[in-house]
Amino acid sequence: RHLTDRHRTYRVKPDVRLDRAESVAAFLLRQGNAFAAVKTLERAGRVWRETTYDEAAKWLLERFRKDGGLLEPARHLVVTSTNREARRLNKQIQRDRKERGLLGIAAVRLPDGTWARSGDRVVFTRSSFRLGVKTGHAGTVVSVNPILKTATVRRDRGGQVTVSLARFPHLALGYASSVPRASELAPARIYALT
Repeated sequence: RHLTDRHRTYRVKPDVRLDRAESVAAFLLRQGNAFAAVKTLERAGRVWRETTYDEAAKWLLERFRKDGGLLEPARHLVVTSTNREARRLNKQIQRDRKERGLLGIAAVRLPDGTWARSGDRVVFTRSSFRLGVKTGHAGTVVSVNPILKTATVRRDRGGQVTVSLARFPHLALGYASSVPRASELAPARIYALT
């Protein structure tokens, strides 16, 4: 519904092929039977359920690591229901990457109280015509200057931009994102935690 409201029309590209489980699930969703659709995807190994939210988050992070999310975070994204949960998962993923030596040493403090280092994934939380970024655009930090409080970001859409966090405090870690922030991102693999 959101796509049709936003873009007026929505068509599936002809080259998109659904497997049997996806086709059955799509049919069940069109019939209004979301429970049966989820059960179909669960039987096909596309959806996993855990008893508690914390168990589900733990399993999701294990799957993220196993699938290469720590090594190639630009190709992987965790999507959550809330910004609060996204911040919690961002901190955990960042900690895992830091322990593996995948992040730089120098850091700058982000507006939400977290820290960004070179190698971190970030998302812009507000648009800036001057910087050429829109809300939800993402990139990878290539360098930080803690004295000047700047971060240079290689944007996924091309080019680099140096952001003064004192003048433009609208960056957040971008390994995990809430659904609205994730709408501009296009990773190869998405992990949803709801």
